[in-house]
Amino acid sequence: MLIALSAGAARAQDFRQVLFGNNYERIGRVTNEDVLSALKEKIEPVVRAYTARDDRAPRVLSVTAIFEEKYINGKIYRVIAADHDYGAKLLGEEKSESERTEGRSLFARLRSAIKREAFGVPMQNVFQLVFVETEKGLRCLCAEPFRYWNSDGNEWFFCENSFSSVEIINRDGMINGILLHTTSETETHIGPKRTAERKSRAWFMEFGTAFLYGDSLEMDIKKDCDAEIEGSFALIDRKRPFLYTIQNAFDGNPATSFIEDTDDDMMEISVSVKSPSSETDRIRIVNGYAQTEKLYKANNRIARISSGAKAEFTCADGKTEAQESPWDKSALTVLSIHKGSSFSDTCLAELDFRTKGGKWIFGEN
Repeated sequence: MLIALSAGAARAQDFRQVLFGNNYERIGRVTNEDVLSALKEKIEPVVRAYTARDDRAPRVLSVTAIFEEKYINGKIYRVIAADHDYGAKLLGEEKSESERTEGRSLFARLRSAIKREAFGVPMQNVFQLVFVETEKGLRCLCAEPFRYWNSDGNEWFFCENSFSSVEIINRDGMINGILLHTTSETETHIGPKRTAERKSRAWFMEFGTAFLYGDSLEMDIKKDCDAEIEGSFALIDRKRPFLYTIQNAFDGNPATSFIEDTDDDMMEISVSVKSPSSETDRIRIVNGYAQTEKLYKANNRIARISSGAKAEFTCADGKTEAQESPWDKSALTVLSIHKGSSFSDTCLAELDFRTKGGKWIFGEN
C-alpha cells in the first residue's frame, strides 16, 4: 500500500490538521482573554461532568485551548483538554501548580508533543469536546479522546487502537450536521483462536437533532444519531491521522478523499438511517482523488459498484464531477477499479444517498 500524498502534503504541517482533519482552515483558536474567560465559565462544568461519567477518561482534565468555527446558523467550539497528570509531565514536575495547569503554556507543549507523536499512545490523554452555540444557547455535542488505545489479558489478549475526531458537515456555510468518526483496529486472542477487525465507523447527527434534548448531558451522539456509517479501514497518515479517513466522503468538499487500506484495494460503505422513511432511491458519488487531475490519475478510481441488493452502476472514468444513478439501498460495494498510474490506493471523494422522500442524507450540495 503506497501513500497517495495530497497536493498540500509537502507544505509545513499545521497542528489544526493533525487534530481536526482537512477542513481545518476555517477553524481558528480563540485568543481574546475576555471571550476565553466567558467560554470557560460555561464549558468547564460540562468537561467535568462528561469525564466523571466516562470510564475511559481521566478524572481531572485541564482545558488547554478553545477553537472556533463560524457558520451562518451557529458557532462551533472545539475544546482541547488534556489529562492533568499528562499536562504536568509535559511541563515538568519542577513547575509550580499554577504553571502546570496554565492553559497557554500547557497548550504550547501539548501542540509540540502531538505533532511529534501523532501516532503515539499519549494522544489518548488528549480529548476533544465539541460545543455548538446558537440563539438557543450552548450545547455539548460530544466528547472523545483523539486516540484510544487499550491492551489487556493473561490467558486471553485484547487490543484496541482507534483514532477519533469530529467533522462539521456544512452546506453553503450552514451547519447541516455533525459527524463523529473513528478508524479502529481490534485484535483478540483466546487460546489458539485469533480474531482481528479493521474498520471505519461514523455517527451522523442532523443539526436540529442536537436540540431535541433538554440537557446536553442527556445526549449521546452514538446512541441518538440519525445515521450510522460503517466502512472499510482507512489509510492512516502517520503525521496527520485524519488526512484520508471516512469523514472525507461526506464533508461536501471534493478536494478531500476517503482512501481505503485493504488487502485487495476494494472498499465497502454502508449507511444505516434511523428514519422510518429512509428507503433509498438514488446514489451520488464523486469518484477518485478529485482534488486535481494529476492525483485523480495517479490513484485507483472506482469502476463499478453494487448496492449489495440489485442495483449496479458503472462510473465514468475521467469525470471528477458528481455522478448519479438510481439505487435501492444506502450502501456501496466496489466491484472493480481503474488502476492508478502511481499508487495502489482506491479513493472516493464524495458519497450520498437520496431517500424516496427526496432528501439527501448528508444535505444538498
